[in-house]
Amino acid sequence: MNVQIQQEKDTINDVKLINGSPYIKSKVYLEVRITSSENDTDYSNVDNLKEVENYTNQYLEAKISDYLYKTAKDLGSDINGFGQYLMPSYLTIEDWENINWLDNYKNAFFSVEVNTNVDVSSLFVKH
Repeated sequence: MNVQIQQEKDTINDVKLINGSPYIKSKVYLEVRITSSENDTDYSNVDNLKEVENYTNQYLEAKISDYLYKTAKDLGSDINGFGQYLMPSYLTIEDWENINWLDNYKNAFFSVEVNTNVDVSSLFVKH
């Protein structure tokens, strides 16, 4: 199955320090359009669409988590700018600098939730 994926709405990120380590929750909202399929699955069947959504959610959650852990553990770099979500919790620059965000990011834990909305072209709906 080939799909086209695009962002449905803005990702919601929540960043906290828990026991001194960053805990980052991301909710990702995507629209998935099935562009081709090698089987004769009836995409008008709600159960089949739910199965596609569940599989897509699980697959993308794993891939995004792998990517985020790689940025934190292997690269030690907050290339996604998660620190900006935590910074407003600190009243002064000195307080912010005291948590040593860039060094502490390598200790981050992630929770990723992907919600997909599958859009099926009329070409794949059985009549």
